[in-house]
Amino acid sequence: MKLATAQTFVSSDISANGAAIRLSITRAAAEGARLIVFCEGALSGYAKSQIIAPAEWAGFDWAKQETELRAIADLCGTLRIFAAIGGAHRITDGYPPHNSLYVLSDEGVLLTRYDKRFLSNTELGGWYTPGIAPCLVEVDGYRFG
Repeated sequence: MKLATAQTFVSSDISANGAAIRLSITRAAAEGARLIVFCEGALSGYAKSQIIAPAEWAGFDWAKQETELRAIADLCGTLRIFAAIGGAHRITDGYPPHNSLYVLSDEGVLLTRYDKRFLSNTELGGWYTPGIAPCLVEVDGYRFG
């Protein structure tokens, strides 16, 4: 199996992040990759770098991130490639989001979402809420977790 990893430039501009992710997916698919993996925060931006203070999550554009994630999933389905993309995931109001990894299938479907479980003391200080479970994904008979 051919795997690709991508380190795109991550900014506070969700649309720019989504465009960079789609470009990398297109390139990886053209090279025959079946799975491409991006860094944490690749779509949403990462806390303390693009999201400067925990209070900024209150104004985060969750709808824009969802639109970009849907466009990325559609591209995965078109190009028949799996992708794992880092991004924040909103949870109940009053709680910081999860630091997540969205796993998209080669049919353009969200397979699962891993919410980072082991957070640093800094991340626990209002930046993120820890997840509670591991996840396992199968791609072409190979299991990743």
